[in-house]
Amino acid sequence: MTLTTISKEEFTSFANTVSHRSFIQSAEMADLLEKRGNTVQFIAWKQEDQFQVAGGLHMEINSGPLYQEEAMLEPFYAALKDYAKENGAIELVIKPYDTYQTFDSDGNPTSEEQTHFMDTLKNLGYQHD
Repeated sequence: MTLTTISKEEFTSFANTVSHRSFIQSAEMADLLEKRGNTVQFIAWKQEDQFQVAGGLHMEINSGPLYQEEAMLEPFYAALKDYAKENGAIELVIKPYDTYQTFDSDGNPTSEEQTHFMDTLKNLGYQHD
């Protein structure tokens, strides 16, 4: 398994296969970010030449990353820390698209807290803000 840089076309092709995604993780958003002066790189966690997780990166992943299997997130996040260091990032921000807990219109919980999303990141040394 490896974390690798991929082309915009490869990212778009993978993005079209996943059901769990935000519009922020799209080639169109990458184009907008580049027009605003950001450097955008597309990265993917590959297993046996198949993409498992991908995210558009400007040292922040917003409303992502995209993934097929949740189990692939932990090794992806671990490799992402090294990737950020190797590319000179001072800070790496991840804003997941996963739902921590849902509530009704009166503010009462309608689901259990999904602590495993934050636990995974904290166990890898990420900090919650």
